[in-house]
Amino acid sequence: MPVSDVNPEVKTGSARFSSSAPWFFHVARTGYNRRARYGTGSSDRSVHVIMRVDSWTTAVKDTPMKTEKLYEAAYPFADDVLALPVEDLDRAVKWYGDAFGLSEIQRRDDPAPAVILERDGVQIGFAVNGGDAANEGAAIRVTDIQRARDELEARGVKTGSWRVDKRDGRKLQVFFVVAPDGLCYYFHQPIGDA
Repeated sequence: MPVSDVNPEVKTGSARFSSSAPWFFHVARTGYNRRARYGTGSSDRSVHVIMRVDSWTTAVKDTPMKTEKLYEAAYPFADDVLALPVEDLDRAVKWYGDAFGLSEIQRRDDPAPAVILERDGVQIGFAVNGGDAANEGAAIRVTDIQRARDELEARGVKTGSWRVDKRDGRKLQVFFVVAPDGLCYYFHQPIGDA
């Protein structure tokens, strides 16, 4: 049920919910109690709300939403998926956090400045190691290739080469992303035998 169906004064679409970021709302009707979902994608939250007929809502409980795992594994194109070459670690952390939904879990300075990011237990690392980003990247196996593509495009990331590949007797639905740092990512999901 759209928010506007619950309260005609609330417009459906982007709204603000005690934050400076734009949020979206979805309210499910279950008697007088409602379950509202709001967030920007990777930081969705769930609020249990009590609706009153003559006014808007009162939030009772705010908890993180459980979302299905999307990333299953990451494999390097060349040497090491935990040391993909970049020129600026802070810029990499920001872009991959915003675009791929990765979170920083570790940073080190020796032997080269490096950072490890993670999503769904899958780790991808970046290092200022002098490597050529144009010849590096990773293959990322996902649980839902359409969801991965939709999520990236919703975040302003350009995807390309939506196709079916055959590898080792299996069919894979795939697409590519070339990041601003030049690294290439091969997103894929097994879809059956070739």
